[in-house]
Amino acid sequence: MSESVLKAATSLYSEAVARGDILGAVLLVARQGKVVLYEATGVRDQERNLLMEKDTPFQIKSMTKPVVASGALILADRGKLQLDAPVSRYIATFATGRSQEIKVRYLMNHTSGFRIPSDFLPKTNDLIADGSTLQKEVARLPEVGPAEQPGGSYDHSNPGYNTLAAVIEVASGETIDQYLRQSLFEPLGMTSTYAYWRGQPREGLPPVYEKKNGSWEIVRVYPSAMRSRSSR
Repeated sequence: MSESVLKAATSLYSEAVARGDILGAVLLVARQGKVVLYEATGVRDQERNLLMEKDTPFQIKSMTKPVVASGALILADRGKLQLDAPVSRYIATFATGRSQEIKVRYLMNHTSGFRIPSDFLPKTNDLIADGSTLQKEVARLPEVGPAEQPGGSYDHSNPGYNTLAAVIEVASGETIDQYLRQSLFEPLGMTSTYAYWRGQPREGLPPVYEKKNGSWEIVRVYPSAMRSRSSR
């Protein structure tokens, strides 16, 4: 690894912070199992002037997809999930219309045919207070169903992967957060990684900012109490 190139790369982020393009970042580069760069720059909380730290937690957004896919493959390897089985075997409401043609495998490779732009159907946030669950919300997706023939064209699908997570719950008998913790995070020593269901507390996450009219504004805030380092 080139030390000068790594320094130049780090400078790109420091300069971006100085320009106001970003508020902060955590940089990590590893090669052949060895960490060669691990630095934090900028701030994690602008209002309280809290600096970004190397162990600042973040939402990993769509990088949950390879995690969920790995969880599904583990179940398949254990004989508890059939990748070529119809989704309706696990979620009964999928046994209608085109939805009955969706196989578990199609959820994994984004060929379910779903063209639903949101994570779930609209207004489902209102159901959280009434005991909404991942399985309940996914069970509503066949109300819209696939817009394209399942197993055909590719289209990045959040509803598809939410459905896969619900299938994992049914096949494993555990909630997705419990299953991923026991099957992936704990065995791999990923003690700072956890999954949550909508509406659950997300302690320790920094505020989410959005740039509006040239300045950074908070658009979402979470409980500020950081987890103790012994539990990270």
